[in-house]
Amino acid sequence: MRKDCEICGDSFEAKRRDRRYCDNCGKNPEAARRKMAQNIMVNRRNAGDLYEDTPQHKLCKRCGGEFVTYRNRDFCGDNCKRLYLEETAGCPNCRVNLMSVGVIAKSTRTMCSDECRADAARKKAQKEGRLRICSVCNKEFIGKYEFDDFCGKRCEKAGREGGKFLVV
Repeated sequence: MRKDCEICGDSFEAKRRDRRYCDNCGKNPEAARRKMAQNIMVNRRNAGDLYEDTPQHKLCKRCGGEFVTYRNRDFCGDNCKRLYLEETAGCPNCRVNLMSVGVIAKSTRTMCSDECRADAARKKAQKEGRLRICSVCNKEFIGKYEFDDFCGKRCEKAGREGGKFLVV
């Protein structure tokens, strides 16, 4: 009996009535479905079905030049986009404009100073519950593990030799 595969649509000779897939798709139906969906998306993209049919005339956000696009873009090219992001980038911690302090943003996580980077690390550690106070010197530190009691090797040695820990 001739049947059509439910995944790829190819015709095949079915030996049983309950058979739904061809020999290729029947070995691993889930992988065949994923591959077929991926192929359909590639075909739609190549045929232009995923984008608007009419071109849009837009103005670049950075240079103000007019450009034509079929997609929802804001910049005339990658260079304008990169320069715009560098010019408008702000420190994720204090929100100061990075160009105003002389820092060129290489990513969205670029900070304006080492102090800002340390402050952001401290806030993150506090949020995650890793901010600790040393049992020997009462200095605040970021612990790697939940059982960290000392800020460094020196305090750890002093704490272990003395046998007494200062209660905070």
